[in-house]
Amino acid sequence: MVSAPGSGLLGPAPRVARPAAALPAQNAPSIVVGSHHMPSALAAGAASPQRWARLQQILDRFEVSIAEANDLTALEDYEIVLILDDSSSMNMSSKPPEHRRLGEASTTRWEELKESAALLVDLACCFDRSGVDIFFLNRGMIDGVKSASDPRLVSAFAGPANGRTPLTEALRTVAEHCQGEKPILLLIFTDGEPNDGVKSFERELKRLVTRKSTSTTFRVQIMACTADEDAVGYLNDIDEKFDAVDVTDDYFSEMLEVLKKAKSRKQFTRGDWLMKALLGPISRKFDAWDETGKKAGARSFSSEDSDEGCVQCSIC
Repeated sequence: MVSAPGSGLLGPAPRVARPAAALPAQNAPSIVVGSHHMPSALAAGAASPQRWARLQQILDRFEVSIAEANDLTALEDYEIVLILDDSSSMNMSSKPPEHRRLGEASTTRWEELKESAALLVDLACCFDRSGVDIFFLNRGMIDGVKSASDPRLVSAFAGPANGRTPLTEALRTVAEHCQGEKPILLLIFTDGEPNDGVKSFERELKRLVTRKSTSTTFRVQIMACTADEDAVGYLNDIDEKFDAVDVTDDYFSEMLEVLKKAKSRKQFTRGDWLMKALLGPISRKFDAWDETGKKAGARSFSSEDSDEGCVQCSIC
């Protein structure tokens, strides 16, 4: 949870930032927790065996295959904040028409968003005991969510999505509320254009990442919830304009791209999609491996780019 300066409705004053946990050496010895090997540096340091086991349990539950518990130590340095689109269009099918089958039950974008929020909250709370602040576009804010089973979060997802897409207003609210010493990793899930126009949203996004509307450093990841170019095509332009903003395609588009590029992979789960997006903006290991041509001047990573060789992201 991130608090505004002072006390009152928005909570206590910002906490002093915690030091980041040191990453264990690449060849550090490990101990076994359950069926997984945990680097001994984690066992003796910032991450207890219990927390490590909890992280691995979450990764297993969501079928994450591209990351291990140790990869998540990068999250120690960030507060995680979510903006969730609960507009009416989120009740539409999460699958593009070409992926649907006659008579097959269709999961909605809203239902998929519920699962995404559950994973992100449970992961984030392994590192931040004060919880995650969640900003719905129409349902308001829920602060300090410490578990996917939080009654407030369960209640928010109980009914269908309904309302408009005030993304620009949501950015302003986040800038006003989320202030502290730790940088913030802001994840925005949406399936449409902002109500007050793309240009207005871009201006507010620029003010956020250049610290004009806040004194806090932001990294932003925008997650498309649909492959409909008419609805989210504007995100491609945003991806090219801001170094501090990354855009991830919808799950089905991303899955096809990953499986096409990494032919040795047999699957790319929704958990993988979320983990790649979560760690991409803050971890070199997950950055740039599929960014060819997405940003001006961007290039894909290869073993020739580093004296250390391939970063072994487990994608390929």
